[in-house]
Amino acid sequence: MAMLLIPVNEIKPGMTLAKPILRADDGLILFQNDLELKQVYIDRIKSLNLETVWVLDYPRTNEPDFLEPIKKEIRMKATSILRTTFSQLKEQKNLDIVKLKNLVKEILDYILSDDRIAYTIRKIDAYDNYTFTHSVDVCVLAILIGSIMDLKRNELEILGVCSLLHDVGKIFLDFRIFNKPGKLEPIEYEQIKAHTRAGYEFLKSKENLSFLIPHMALQHHEREDGSGYPRGLKGKDIHRYAKIIAIADVFNAMTSQRIYQDPVPAALAIQEIYENTPLKYNQDVVEHFIKIVTPYSKGIILLLSNHQTVEVIETSRKKCLIRVISGFNEGEIYNLYQKPQLHVVKWLD
Repeated sequence: MAMLLIPVNEIKPGMTLAKPILRADDGLILFQNDLELKQVYIDRIKSLNLETVWVLDYPRTNEPDFLEPIKKEIRMKATSILRTTFSQLKEQKNLDIVKLKNLVKEILDYILSDDRIAYTIRKIDAYDNYTFTHSVDVCVLAILIGSIMDLKRNELEILGVCSLLHDVGKIFLDFRIFNKPGKLEPIEYEQIKAHTRAGYEFLKSKENLSFLIPHMALQHHEREDGSGYPRGLKGKDIHRYAKIIAIADVFNAMTSQRIYQDPVPAALAIQEIYENTPLKYNQDVVEHFIKIVTPYSKGIILLLSNHQTVEVIETSRKKCLIRVISGFNEGEIYNLYQKPQLHVVKWLD
């Protein structure tokens, strides 16, 4: 493949290094060849007082490490169907359970179609979309967890419908409370907790529904130690599906942008869930959850708690290889998952 030698001041984001850049005093590789140049790299290269660099003369394209859990079109369709469903339910119209089941089947077919699929973090587009996008994302993550827990196809379909409708009780409450910036008053928190019973009572009144669907709306905020709500159930009394939905619900809520909170980095959300296991969350569910969540994507830039700036160069369910691009041991490559003393402070890119 052709290479071009260009002045350093002509480097543009998106170009790809054709030859490695070495440290002058000891020959340590600072930047590998085949590296797509981001602005943070360009700034660093310019600080090295180099005159020229070798780049490839074609734009680089990257295949993702993992497929998205569901395609954009399916997500948009799912969100639209759920929005319409919730609107109809609020007007006391019938629940179109067939449409929801078909939606779950479509999501399930895609998830099970390729074993490279893993759950990745995405941004929520708008605050008022949260309930719908959240419910779809919880459905996707719950199905992924259930699939590696060896749930059967019919069980995954029921779990999917339960997940889509787990927060349906919110439509019967004052929505302003759920989007209130700042701390909730005790009475407001009690009102929020009421969405579990509201969802249960509503779904229980519908014909041709699995009894599990209303019960998962009721149980998804219960915790292993009995500290959850509304009934304070303990581990053995909480249904397996509710334990799965609880993890999916908490993780997606923590990593989503809301009016009253910024998203927590995925790695920190995972860490918090793990630290509360098995006290609040089921150990088996959490272990499977960790296997299918990839908190970092290839190419992103991270600031670590040891003040190193690093780039993710390879990621999977078992490893996260990073290259140090700024800070001590510049150029070093290591597996972040094998450094439990470190955590990500923030995303830089």
